[in-house]
Amino acid sequence: MLMNHRALLAAALVSTAGLASAAQAQLRLTSWNVTNFRTSDTTRDDDFKTSIYGVIPASLPLAGRSMAPDVFVGQEFISTGAVVQFLNVLNTAPGSPGDWAAGGFIDGADTDSAFFYRTSKITFLRTATIAIGSSSTSNQPRNTYRYDFRPIGYASPAASIGVYSVHLKAQGGTNSAGRRLIEAQRIRTNAEGTDTNGAGTRLPAGYQFMVAGDLNITTSSAPEYQEFVASQSNDMGRVFDPIKTPGNWNNNGTFRVVHTQEQTGNMDDRFDQILVSAGLIDGGALEYLGNANAAYQTASVPPFGTAPLDNTRWNDPNHSYRSWGNDGSTFQGALSTSQTSSNGVTVSRQNNMVGTAIGQALITSAEGNGHLPVLMDLRVPPKVQTVASIDFGSVTQGSLAQQTLTISNGADVAKWTTQGISVLGYTLALPSGFTTASPGTPPSPPSGGLYWPPTLAGSFYHYAGSPALTHVVTLDTSTLGTRSGTITISAPGATESPTVQVSVTGTVVSAANNPPIARAGVDQALSDNDGNGSEPVTLDGSASTDSDGSITNYRWSQGPTTLAQGASATAAVVLPTGLHTITLTVTDNAAATATDSVVIDINARPIANAGPDQVIIDADNSGAEPVTLTAASSTDLDGSIVSYAWSENAIQIASGLTPTVDLSVGVHTVVLTVTDNRGATASDGVQITINPAPPACAADFNADGVINPDDLADFIGCYFGQPTCPQADFNADGEVNPDDLADFIGAYFAGCP
Repeated sequence: MLMNHRALLAAALVSTAGLASAAQAQLRLTSWNVTNFRTSDTTRDDDFKTSIYGVIPASLPLAGRSMAPDVFVGQEFISTGAVVQFLNVLNTAPGSPGDWAAGGFIDGADTDSAFFYRTSKITFLRTATIAIGSSSTSNQPRNTYRYDFRPIGYASPAASIGVYSVHLKAQGGTNSAGRRLIEAQRIRTNAEGTDTNGAGTRLPAGYQFMVAGDLNITTSSAPEYQEFVASQSNDMGRVFDPIKTPGNWNNNGTFRVVHTQEQTGNMDDRFDQILVSAGLIDGGALEYLGNANAAYQTASVPPFGTAPLDNTRWNDPNHSYRSWGNDGSTFQGALSTSQTSSNGVTVSRQNNMVGTAIGQALITSAEGNGHLPVLMDLRVPPKVQTVASIDFGSVTQGSLAQQTLTISNGADVAKWTTQGISVLGYTLALPSGFTTASPGTPPSPPSGGLYWPPTLAGSFYHYAGSPALTHVVTLDTSTLGTRSGTITISAPGATESPTVQVSVTGTVVSAANNPPIARAGVDQALSDNDGNGSEPVTLDGSASTDSDGSITNYRWSQGPTTLAQGASATAAVVLPTGLHTITLTVTDNAAATATDSVVIDINARPIANAGPDQVIIDADNSGAEPVTLTAASSTDLDGSIVSYAWSENAIQIASGLTPTVDLSVGVHTVVLTVTDNRGATASDGVQITINPAPPACAADFNADGVINPDDLADFIGCYFGQPTCPQADFNADGEVNPDDLADFIGAYFAGCP
């Protein structure tokens, strides 16, 4: 089952007892096979606390320090409860910062791996099961998990790490080497970017990676080890031994300083290792703190009785990698705690790496054949910190014009310390018209004795926490004009922003030059005459002058948008309705500039609405009828309507918002013209139809008092002569159609009362 890391944190997080003395601040990763760690046995908890956060005695080379990792990858956890218990160990150990959490734990068929991390230093991304183990002799015995994480403050793939936690098949039994090879092949394939256990299980593109854990391999020539480290046709999944110490490790005293098993009685094997991808040892970004090109310093075993075993060579200045607690003073015996004899020679000394108490805790923390933890430190990537722009302003021709460009390594020193951040290496590319020189003597690495990779010729370097590098940028002032461009800072190791650009500009002017005077013309108030939402405008800067030269360019702009520019003082543009502030920038022949502005106010036309068409009856048969006209629906979006004029056949017949006029029988087209407060006009028409009142007897169409064929003939003539004969709408329904003809004929034959 998968247990959420937040749930684990909530289950076991308790208050801390203080910070570890002189704890390393660079990113430290520890891998440890904790030998069958389970909830039913708490007797080893204190030994783990001492092993991890115990403080090394003052008389030793690492005085005051602790293992104090930031990431802990463990093997042989029995259950979810065991992970919760170990998380509690990490958070309650004296000296622990108390900020530990656990990554997602998956309880497989055998013992399993677990991942723990400090929440103040690490962002945990996910647990991926990349291979499934089983008891079959043709398969790996346990699941393989990859834990993806990155240091806090970073988000790029190049600053992310996938750790493959391994516990390969033990030596002995059916096909043990073959089963180890199967797991190694699956890990390498997964690291090459192939899904090995369903969609989405591959190592994400661009990630760094490690193989950490109990390899159970006795020699670097073993096929399963070569599967990890040897070059193949595809080397994307290849890993390297960061301490470059190949050989036959088993039962070989020369390698005693890197042996990790078995600390309770027979130190003679290098089973536990951390192998790293090429990107962690190329000297650039997220990096192993050590020289991966240098072999770990080892020493052969002198003839018995001639000299004690050397207990100082573990402290290799080229490497941060350690077999924690192994000072090299033991071979084929228990881990040294305090010694009275070594290699047949009388001595009186304690464990020279961790002291007696931590050495003893490392022994008693094991169950059965135990393992020592292995650890290594990493430096986090650098970050480019600089200015956004450099502006020389206007400088005199022939003068020395210089500005400073400061660049520094802006990674978080408070979190990672100066020793825990990789050096910022970068190059500069300047645009035409600008040059720079070397900032002087390259800075030295921070003191402290830790390994720093060599710098390369042709690049600049900056170590976090040291004074910023100052580059003097010089503007070429030999010719007049404006120069601008981008300074490109290329820093491949700065994973978050490997390319940073700084804008740079400057204008070279004549020594005696007077700047021009810009005149953008008088403000303009215009109207959108055709109602299309915009209006052509002529901008006129012809009143601009230059007392000692000539104006070579007129640029008209509104905000950041250039509307027009060129050698002409005038420009024709089209502007939408509304208020516009237009800036004129003039440039003279010596590249000096001046600005002025003009306001262009374009009035939107009003909207005329003469109301709906009307059909009215001449009720009194007087030949005319009063009609109320209405312009109430007319509007002006950017002002007010000040005039309403009503006309027929171009002759004004009324004014006002709702006038009443007398109209004769017939069809009238009345036009409304509205005028707004800025003088803009708009028109709309309305049709008014005045129909005569029907006769007292409808069948007496000609109203001569007699119903006879003349009435029928007159109506038919009217019907076919409409629309000039409005009486054709006999039924007064607003339409002339066959219904009117049928209705009249019916009335004709019905007669009058």
